[in-house]
Amino acid sequence: MKKAEGSPVYVGMGWILCDHVMMMPSYPREDEKVVATKSLKQVGGPAVRALMTIRNFGAEARFVGAVGDDSIGRRVTAELRDSREIDVSLVVTDRGVGTRETQVWLAGDSGSRTIAYSPAGPELRKSVPSSVLLGAQALVLDGRHAATAVELARTARERGIFVAVDLGSYKDVFVEMAGLTDLMVGPEATWATLSQEAGFSSTRAFMLGMEDITCVMTHGDGPIVCTSGQEEMLYEPKRVAAIDSNGAGDVFFGAMVWGLTHRWDMDRAVVFATTASALKCQRIGNLGIPRLEEILELIGP
Repeated sequence: MKKAEGSPVYVGMGWILCDHVMMMPSYPREDEKVVATKSLKQVGGPAVRALMTIRNFGAEARFVGAVGDDSIGRRVTAELRDSREIDVSLVVTDRGVGTRETQVWLAGDSGSRTIAYSPAGPELRKSVPSSVLLGAQALVLDGRHAATAVELARTARERGIFVAVDLGSYKDVFVEMAGLTDLMVGPEATWATLSQEAGFSSTRAFMLGMEDITCVMTHGDGPIVCTSGQEEMLYEPKRVAAIDSNGAGDVFFGAMVWGLTHRWDMDRAVVFATTASALKCQRIGNLGIPRLEEILELIGP
């Protein structure tokens, strides 16, 4: 997959992990052994997979992060560089620590997943050169490497670059980031905590109060709530026979960034993102991240 001449540039920053994915007929009971039907290892992380999605749409992509000085760190960096053609020249090696890993268990035909991950791991220990944002259309963040993320988001805002944050699980830095972003996407529980920490009595009031930010709240199989200015919109997610939901939210996030940075209206951006996420759920692993043409074939040009 080669980028087109003059293709837009997208920059991502956050955690880089190695996913150990195990598919099994059903979740094991305590002290029970279950034979996996399939297993794979792949690079993971919210901002990483969102950027991989955007790269699949034909953009030029650069990622900033940290890995450990181990074989796993070398593996995931090589996957991003060689298989995904993402610029990882600013991915640093943090000496003396291991690269973060996750255990991802996929159960039965439902595609549901349970994840265990190691929070301790490599960190960015110095500022990132602002040159990483040269020519950038957007900066994609997941709230990790918090101090550096805030610094880079502030620089991006000063330059008029679109800033997007995948909320994922709640992090204290999100309150500060709320004033530096154009798009925030996350699950209902994280929005509820963020609203409380920001001093709002309700999630809806908080989202509507951020008039300059597009806010997207997901509810699993429930309606997607989007606010832009004082307008609130509800969308039904696409329901499919999922076999691997791991990373579906990251793909949704990356697709939303793509749509909004191409000046699509909210309706088209959400249809595009939910279609991308649904396609991912029907396929196993990162190879299931859809291409732009596949999505447009389903929703129209």
